Amino acid sequence: MVATVPVAFVGGYFLATTGAAIALLGLTFATLQNAKLSSALGAVLATRAVASFAALAGAGWLVARSDPKRALMVIQVLYALTLSMLAFYLLIDGSLAGVLFVAMVLLGILDGFFIPVNSAFIRGLAEGDGLTRINALVATSASTSKVSGAAVGGILLAVIAPASLLLVSVGAHLVHLIAIGATRVEQIEPSGDEKRGATHSRTKGALVELRQNPWIVAIAAQATLINVVAWSPYVVIGPQLSSTLYDGPPAWAALSAAYGVGAVAAGVGLTWKPPRSFVRAIVVAFPLWCLPLFSLAAQLPLGVSLVGAVAAGAGTSLFNVAWASVLQQRVARSNLTQVVSWVSVGPQVVAPLGLLVAGTFQTPTTQAAALGIGASIAAAGALTLGLLPMVRRIVRREVFRS
Repeated sequence: MVATVPVAFVGGYFLATTGAAIALLGLTFATLQNAKLSSALGAVLATRAVASFAALAGAGWLVARSDPKRALMVIQVLYALTLSMLAFYLLIDGSLAGVLFVAMVLLGILDGFFIPVNSAFIRGLAEGDGLTRINALVATSASTSKVSGAAVGGILLAVIAPASLLLVSVGAHLVHLIAIGATRVEQIEPSGDEKRGATHSRTKGALVELRQNPWIVAIAAQATLINVVAWSPYVVIGPQLSSTLYDGPPAWAALSAAYGVGAVAAGVGLTWKPPRSFVRAIVVAFPLWCLPLFSLAAQLPLGVSLVGAVAAGAGTSLFNVAWASVLQQRVARSNLTQVVSWVSVGPQVVAPLGLLVAGTFQTPTTQAAALGIGASIAAAGALTLGLLPMVRRIVRREVFRS
């Protein structure tokens, strides 16, 4: 078992997520600046989410049959190839919406497979608190990339075409490919059932895990709710409304950077001091995500929205570290990829709905109302989750055990 921090992997992960943030910024504004595609941003992002859900439906079964390290490397190669083709197409032509949607399908499929593969890969790096700290480092890297991605992307948007930003992401994924290859992971000897491809046995084991831990399903349901009514609309409406309220795209880059600052600060803190109760941390994290939505909905000054974005970033790190750690430590390793795939399906299923509905709001007034209502529903869901007896029981057990 690897006892030290996997520096190469964490560094490569940071570069890859930075590149992904830059690519998303480039894709968003390449779409908005194209007269033929500007009204289709919600549909474009929804297409990627639908494809991700479809991939997740079978990802657990396929990942259980493969080596996570090798699978993760293949995914990086395919990301690089797809982003390269999309970038060159947008730079050369970009007038056919169908090509863009095909690219979104391919990227969505890769997103769907990446979730359980990455979790299985990280699970082979450490145990106990060591695993929690690696999760915190990975979350911090992803959060830092929000800052670096927004900063670098914002600068590049001022000097090059938005579509060119996708090529930056290509190089980052290739570096991550090399870093994964240089990282040692524990080799797990598959059980007899796994060697014979006992899909039914693995599915049954995952179902037993969820029946024994119903609070996992409750948390996944709240994540689904917040994704459809709050976060998906924020992704579509945020760039448009912030540009209207605060005079241009730099405001959205600043909000993205502030989000990253909060996530980095929380991630660093969690690296040194993991939470006593993972489930309580998750419950606390959900309302923090809603703060930038409330500030934009109320059309508050940019400074207030930036503070809200910092809090949302901190909530994201808190959730990501706690959720990954509680699944990796509570779920048997043989069932982990299947459970991760299943609990990720809900947010992926509803994300397209949130993205598509958000795309129908075209005026600042309706956009602000959509964010305010969505954030209110999400916050109410978080409060309900925290009051559930099964959630309160598991929090008491975690605190007592610590």
